[in-house]
Amino acid sequence: MLGLEQIVSRIHDHHELNATREALDREQVANEKAWADNESDWRSTFVELKNNLPVLEYSRRHPGTPQTALPGDLSWAQSPFLWNHAVWDAAEQKGITERMPLEEANAHQEYYGLMAVMAQQSLQTWNAINEAHRFDLLDPDPTHLSSQQLDEVIDLTLVALQRHVTFGYAFGRFAYEYPKRPHTITWDLIATLRPLTPTRLH
Repeated sequence: MLGLEQIVSRIHDHHELNATREALDREQVANEKAWADNESDWRSTFVELKNNLPVLEYSRRHPGTPQTALPGDLSWAQSPFLWNHAVWDAAEQKGITERMPLEEANAHQEYYGLMAVMAQQSLQTWNAINEAHRFDLLDPDPTHLSSQQLDEVIDLTLVALQRHVTFGYAFGRFAYEYPKRPHTITWDLIATLRPLTPTRLH
């Protein structure tokens, strides 16, 4: 027979597990509310990076052109990928996830694992964008750059755009893995956007 302390411990574990499940539900709802902003931010950054390329290329092909005569303005705005994971982190640290059925624990692990990958990809894009426009720390006017410097900025912008597209494929994976959760960015959408032509998202 179970002793009193064991019974109390099991009751406590049961209540703690149920409380964690409820908290995880709330945490994932909060992530869903942030998802629209994350997708909007991805789209905006994609447009900006893609539209920066013809501006930089025009400046390289037409040296001496004043900034006001360029076919557009450079924009390097960006936002980090926002997600909530404190409840899941605490559940893992406390060993609460070990009390979940394996299928339930694995489902949460896959979800939060994907979120972690996307956060890392967002950071890689962030760093690449900052590297691409580091020239404007001294002078934001790209027409003051030499042809060699413009080549470097264009290459760095392409690297940033490629990393951002890779980040976009993660949104597509989310849409595939969780079709019932809110999403608008899919693998098919990324495939149509990937050719590096100066078109705009609508």
